[in-house]
Amino acid sequence: VFDRWSQRKRDRLESRQEQEQKRTQAAADTRMEQARQEALKAQQVRQQQQALKMLDARMKKGGVVYRLSGKAKQDKEDREIMQERLDRSRQRVEGWVDRERRRSEPELTALHVRHEAERVALEAKIEEARKIMEGREGQPERVAQPQRAEPGSRQQAPGRSLGR
Repeated sequence: VFDRWSQRKRDRLESRQEQEQKRTQAAADTRMEQARQEALKAQQVRQQQQALKMLDARMKKGGVVYRLSGKAKQDKEDREIMQERLDRSRQRVEGWVDRERRRSEPELTALHVRHEAERVALEAKIEEARKIMEGREGQPERVAQPQRAEPGSRQQAPGRSLGR
């Protein structure tokens, strides 16, 4: 009986903590994704990627006149510059996401520490209950039995007089 009780207590605590961990992690993930989306928008990464694709397509499609006019050389230089800008923008986005991740770490660490303290407190409570149960083993159970009054006499309630 005791082992089932203690296991139920542990299971309930573990379940509650898992749910809390999931909610906290989901909130942190949401904040990081929002930071990533905002950074992508601010850095115009998608527009830069699209411009780079268009330039690559033009470079592939370009014919002899394109190459002879010097436009191919200019596009190649522009492509290198655009790629560097895109790389820097991506690094900035990652920096923003990392910053948000670092902001979430103390909250997750505090949650982990609190959960560990709760587990330790529960184990202490279970151990205390186990000692109490072991102390009672071998002792007759104490059941309050009403005292019988002698016939013809009235029983006096504790702390009250019969008015005599």
